[in-house]
Amino acid sequence: MLAQLEQLELERYPLLRDEAWRPDLGALRRSLREHARLRIIVVVNPGNPTGAFLRS
Repeated sequence: MLAQLEQLELERYPLLRDEAWRPDLGALRRSLREHARLRIIVVVNPGNPTGAFLRS
């Protein structure tokens, strides 16, 4: 995994089963608050047919 090669710490996010497996945006927001040193967020959710998109 590329993150391991770069010695990066990963923070996984849950998917909401009852909402068609959409990313839990509340959990992502909590991660932002709890990890003060966070420098980048990459959301990957390409699953087929369960993938979802995020609105800005």
